[in-house]
Amino acid sequence: MKEFTKFLTTTVCSSLIALSFFGCSKPVQPNQSIFEAARSGNAEEIKLNISAGVNPNQPDDKGETPLVIAAENDKKDAVAKLLDKGATIDLGDSVGNTPLHHAIGNNHPEVARYLISRGANVNTGNKGKITPFHMAVAFGVRDLVNFMLEKGADVNAKDEANETPLSLALGDEGHKELAETLIAKGADTNAKGNHGQTLLNTTMLQGLTNLSLLLISKGADINAKGSSADPPILMATKRGYTDIVKALLDKNVDLKAKDSAGDTSLHVAVKTGSLPIVELLISKGSDINAKGFFSFTPLHTAALNNRREIAELIISKGADLNARDDWNQTPLHRAVEKNHKSVVELLISKGADINARERMGKTPLQLALASSNSDSADLLKKAGAN
Repeated sequence: MKEFTKFLTTTVCSSLIALSFFGCSKPVQPNQSIFEAARSGNAEEIKLNISAGVNPNQPDDKGETPLVIAAENDKKDAVAKLLDKGATIDLGDSVGNTPLHHAIGNNHPEVARYLISRGANVNTGNKGKITPFHMAVAFGVRDLVNFMLEKGADVNAKDEANETPLSLALGDEGHKELAETLIAKGADTNAKGNHGQTLLNTTMLQGLTNLSLLLISKGADINAKGSSADPPILMATKRGYTDIVKALLDKNVDLKAKDSAGDTSLHVAVKTGSLPIVELLISKGSDINAKGFFSFTPLHTAALNNRREIAELIISKGADLNARDDWNQTPLHRAVEKNHKSVVELLISKGADINARERMGKTPLQLALASSNSDSADLLKKAGAN
């Protein structure tokens, strides 16, 4: 019994000494705030802060959590330590940007990958409904985009402006390979923006013809006007995009479609003087005598715009030499009015009615004389006009 008491006394005393030694010493205090530690990437200081009772999810006066700060400063070790110590991975800042948004927005793809591997949501939208995936696509980070697709990124997510990842891939300079990847993953080629603009509208307006061709080949609606008054065939014709016109024609685009003025694509091609597009349109069945603005036919338009070569082509394809517009004028009246001598000469040689009367009863010769267009008047007199 005496030996046991001695043993117990010795043990208790040793314990008291140990407790006294360790218990009286103060815990190690952090030298930096958790925000400073996150910014500098000091994982040990982060650990000390949290051990001292600091909340890892407490935002600073700018609304940024330590995890947001670490992510935007490319501090992967700090990100890891914060997550290990309970930081909420998708907790955003004051505008809803998560740590993943910040990593991508500051061009830190490795931190972004790490966050995703730890469970960050690639589809969490900020207050503008912009997801991290939107951002990765907009910045053209191809490897990260592919990684995010593997992790379930929504290819058709829309932000407040109705922008989808595909619309961002097609914007500005355009990321053709990214666009192809997104389309292959099910991106909607007919998605519309806030103002009703289609992706095909947008790429043509921006002059991104290679992306327009991509959309056409991938099933975009080739007849949709969107916010534009012009359907795609009119937009392409007005801009002289021969390759796009051909691609649209190969997809059986509606050739009867008209712009806001009432002109068909053939009228427009004649007006702009694009012989290759005129030839393409005629070869696919455009109406040679379609009525457009003020009931002008393509031949009226050629006469008004001094397009002799095009006029000769459409006459050879059956254009009505004596078609009437809203003023009851023929193409010859219009050519004379503008004193386009070569077109007047062509129309006369092809058999246009040189004595046709417009709504005021005037013949082409009378119009020529009234306008002092002597060249046209001489040609008409020589042909026997009254």
